[in-house]
Amino acid sequence: MRDRMHRNLPRGLPGIALALLAGLSLPGVAAAEAAIACDVGSEAKMTPLVELYTSEGCSDCPPADEWLSTLSREEDPARTSLLAFHVDYWDEIGWIDRFADPAYSQRQRVRIKLDNGRTVYTPQVMVGDKTMLDWRDDRRARGALRAVRERTAPVSLLLRVVVEDARLRVGVRAEPVAGQAPGEGMLWLALYQDGLSTQVRAGENDGLTLRHDRVVRALKGPWAVGRAPVVGETAIELPEGADPRRLGLVLFAESTRDGSAWQSLNMPLADCVR
Repeated sequence: MRDRMHRNLPRGLPGIALALLAGLSLPGVAAAEAAIACDVGSEAKMTPLVELYTSEGCSDCPPADEWLSTLSREEDPARTSLLAFHVDYWDEIGWIDRFADPAYSQRQRVRIKLDNGRTVYTPQVMVGDKTMLDWRDDRRARGALRAVRERTAPVSLLLRVVVEDARLRVGVRAEPVAGQAPGEGMLWLALYQDGLSTQVRAGENDGLTLRHDRVVRALKGPWAVGRAPVVGETAIELPEGADPRRLGLVLFAESTRDGSAWQSLNMPLADCVR
């Protein structure tokens, strides 16, 4: 990000590394040759971000994975952002989840701490500062998403993406909306993958074939955002053998004070490849 991004996040976010980007600007993305540059910007109203914390080693998780996959098929991708964070703390019981990352477990703990909670579990579904959404009550869960969509977003977001041979070049912009005062926040960028499956051979799900969508394969950030515009560029390596048509990006901003959502932006990559 540009030099104005080179400042520390507020204290109280242990274990999260601030990965500052080089000083590159959005026009550099558009200059890529023989590639399609895709752009998408956020609306004035908020797009809810649904976070599922799950694990292939957890016997209660497959129904939640299926619920998220159903949302990915039925909800408008322009009005809903969905991410499945696979945590690593189930790995010790016998099955290593290949999609798990300690950073996702840490994000879950921080989100709970910001909500003044103490309980970390799987499957756990969060929408903004609601860290214990009951996904089993589908009607009420979708009602919570509709309520978020009625709010005016305090931050606007923009993504520009070029798909190269083995990586993405991603330009991002985030800025406070006129008349809004969001305060101090965090900006994140997630790469997700759909259509994944695993034959589990140990642990609580031994013998099952699990299917996953919206699996987070890379997470960039956080970058400080809120009182000043943020403009920059980063690169994300594609998962080995991944079909870009089953990948997507979610850019999202949230408060550092309580984890409340400011805005999210979903970009499926299917329209960005030849």
